[in-house]
Amino acid sequence: MGLLVLAARRAIVVLAAASLIASTAAAAPAPARLATVPAPAATVGPDVTTPLLSPSGSVARGTAVAVTATAASIDGVAGMEMRVDDGPWTLMTASDGAFGGTSEDAAAGVNDDGAAATAMSAGDGHTCALLADGGVRCWGRNDHGQLGDGTLADSSTPVAVSGITTAAAVGTGWAHTCALLADHTVRCWGANDSGQLGDGTAADGSTPVAVSGIATAVAVSVGIGHTCALLADHTVRCWGDNWAGQLGDGTLTGSSTPVAVSGIATAVAVGAGGYHTCALLADHTVRCWGRNGAGQLGDGALADSSAPVAVGGITTAAAVGAGFAHSCALLTDHTVRCWGRNSSGQLGDGTLFGSSTPVAVGGIATAVAVSAGGGHTCALLADHAVRCWGADDSGQLGDGALADSSTPVAVGGIATAVAVSAGGGHTCALLADHAVRCWGVNDSGQLGDGTLTGSSAPVAVIGLPGGLEVGAHAVCVRAWDALGGASDGTACAALDVAPPPDTTAPVFSKVAAVTLRTGAPLSSASASSGVPATVSWLASDEALGSGLHHYTLERQFNGGAWTAVALATPLTASLATTMPSSGTVAYRVTAYDAAGNSAVSATATLTPRITQQASTLVKWAGAWTLYKAASLSGGSDKYAKAKGAYATYVFTGRSIGVVAMKGTGRGSVKVYLDGVLKATVSLYRASSQYRVVVWQQAFATSGKHTVKLVVVGTAGRPRVDVDAFVVVK
Repeated sequence: MGLLVLAARRAIVVLAAASLIASTAAAAPAPARLATVPAPAATVGPDVTTPLLSPSGSVARGTAVAVTATAASIDGVAGMEMRVDDGPWTLMTASDGAFGGTSEDAAAGVNDDGAAATAMSAGDGHTCALLADGGVRCWGRNDHGQLGDGTLADSSTPVAVSGITTAAAVGTGWAHTCALLADHTVRCWGANDSGQLGDGTAADGSTPVAVSGIATAVAVSVGIGHTCALLADHTVRCWGDNWAGQLGDGTLTGSSTPVAVSGIATAVAVGAGGYHTCALLADHTVRCWGRNGAGQLGDGALADSSAPVAVGGITTAAAVGAGFAHSCALLTDHTVRCWGRNSSGQLGDGTLFGSSTPVAVGGIATAVAVSAGGGHTCALLADHAVRCWGADDSGQLGDGALADSSTPVAVGGIATAVAVSAGGGHTCALLADHAVRCWGVNDSGQLGDGTLTGSSAPVAVIGLPGGLEVGAHAVCVRAWDALGGASDGTACAALDVAPPPDTTAPVFSKVAAVTLRTGAPLSSASASSGVPATVSWLASDEALGSGLHHYTLERQFNGGAWTAVALATPLTASLATTMPSSGTVAYRVTAYDAAGNSAVSATATLTPRITQQASTLVKWAGAWTLYKAASLSGGSDKYAKAKGAYATYVFTGRSIGVVAMKGTGRGSVKVYLDGVLKATVSLYRASSQYRVVVWQQAFATSGKHTVKLVVVGTAGRPRVDVDAFVVVK
């Protein structure tokens, strides 16, 4: 419903232009024991040697281990089989092609994780996992075919989705599921009463159907009755139910085929919630649309909207997700903000009061992913632990308490998580060793542990393909002869499975990005005054990684040597700084994991320039008066008091900042960009402040724009001073 994972290496990563998931061949399943072979019934039988393991001793999880052993019987060795720990016995293969001799060598294999889980998604009553070989397994409720196995039978253990072999991502909703394929198309299955499968019909499907007209998708997100896809051109398409405007096309008319979301052209992520949808844009702002009765659109109102509206106060988002009636954003500083319904504490601010604007989640300072569910929310932390908050009536917070919490609580026993997904009343985490743990309600088997018993602590999903879990294991072999005599199965060898070696570098979900810093002044009034800016970035370690360890930041002036810039903490992901207004400045960040692997972000190269109010490029209308002061940028500004007086400036760049003077007699100014009102900025301050960047706007790419400043004419303090403009090219 709202899974947010920063930079999952095995799924398509938006903005990072990552390669499609590489398919690996699935390990051939061990054959079932032949019905013609008699079950061992005695403890007298062939002699069996201690199994030989190759490689032996300690091996990394996922390393295929060959098991060989020899059995001998004067009555002829009729068969041999092997098991790990207390697992099922599986047949071994005779080295000479057939059993029957008085001495037989046999072989088998264990620990191959070629089809292990690499991602998962928790829906309302079902869960699905993406496998490394491109397959998908689902478990739980199946009344509409949402498990995709061609039946309508619930399953408390994973079943294979029919016909899916090249999946790169998977998403689950109320009663339907969708997979993004490696060729950028989308397949969906399950409930389709509102057209949420996107195939142009309203017929449920228990096997996947192709979504019409989607050929360039890079992400997919599934809601209650609608689905949305992010395309490679940064637009969003949605389909299905639209009674609250959740398709975002400006209408309330549902569609069984994808429609374009209005006004979204720079999206880098999308999250479909209950009856609303949110998108993260390239400038780190968030837009939401659809149902807003609880304030889940975050625009300060409670009115539904069939077109995207801006979430208030979010300017540094790195990821976004939508739950049933609330939404959350992960910020670049690793904190989390949430908005919407809060009846169970799902906003995490220590209250039960809903909010139509974002509030800070308490005690979260190192989050790398966030997921919003039915009435609860969970965050994955940089140390691979998980914290959850909100409703806990079914144990979905995972702390064993069964008590709602309006502040984050630690999920018990989870220390190696690499992803988390909050569903309707349950939660699941993917661990670094590919295992999946789930907790919460289990009335349909959505925890995947083979039972229908709920749990307030994580339980292991069984039946997923993959290697042995980290730890010590006993590999045992037994044999039987032609007369039915069997050995006792105590011929065993020890196998120690270690975590896989970390050879993969961290992944940047946000490369080094620079924005102008509002509320801060230019460093001086000189022509080479420093421009206040914020450099921000964000990386995470991938699914098999050892964890993000630290960043380094470097700066370069005019193509010279790179110099290190000190950071407050090893995982600081933003820095307030100044840029010179002459020449060129560049920034780059290197991310290191705990194993010493590193990745360097793309370089942000910028050319800041200050345009003084005296420039002929600035056009003035109405009565403006020149005001001189040594503390002003360039030594002067222009001011006006008459309502409606305005100044316009046409520029080409990738960001723009307005520099003004603040003081006791100053009023407000409206800022228009390309004819659209962007903000009304108050210039009032109890004491004078000069050369302040009072407003800024960044763009995905450099382009030509027009900024217009209009005097509001504030009663009692109408004066507006315009000092300069800062353009970053």
